[in-house]
Amino acid sequence: MTRSPSALPMGRRAAVSSLAVLSSQASVSSLAVLSGQASAADAPGTELQLHKDREYGDSFLVPSGWAASENELSGGRKLVAFADPGDSDSNIFILWTPLAADYTSLGSFGNINYVSSTFLPTCGGDRSACTLAADGIEGRLLESVAVRGSYVYDYVIEQSAQPTRHLRTLVTVALEEGRGKQLVTLTAQCRESKHAELSQMLSKVIDSYKAS
Repeated sequence: MTRSPSALPMGRRAAVSSLAVLSSQASVSSLAVLSGQASAADAPGTELQLHKDREYGDSFLVPSGWAASENELSGGRKLVAFADPGDSDSNIFILWTPLAADYTSLGSFGNINYVSSTFLPTCGGDRSACTLAADGIEGRLLESVAVRGSYVYDYVIEQSAQPTRHLRTLVTVALEEGRGKQLVTLTAQCRESKHAELSQMLSKVIDSYKAS
């Protein structure tokens, strides 16, 4: 089947899996710059404010005072990240990836359980789950729910010599005016040690997402 140049040229599992990896890597790069620019005087408050992307029109809540970064990526993809100036491990990022016409809905990528496996680390030729003891990294899915045409996942990633991260990710397919269908991933995360403090805020951010 012929695909447009902006469309994902890979299988469905590889497409979602690459987005999970890419969004994590790209946000780390962006947030490293942001944390270097922020000062102690920029400590954010707890108030949430609406962010509406000027290009795509999608909107969601972000904490006031969190530093923003925007990146245009290869393949027509766009990443926008927000970080706590005092702790770049607490951050939010959204990634848009253009889709080919045959990706008609989120179900084109598989059911909620199938897609959840793409956000957790896999190892070896058989793509089995990684373990901390054998591979130095491990993921645990805590919750998955389908809501309003989206999949929402709550999960933990542990990695040797790194703080354990707690993430909440929304995955959906949105029809953006003038841009066609996009695979959208919105993630809010923090260190596990801060999750009790920030969990309600992270959930509100994910729950507030609205396509244009």
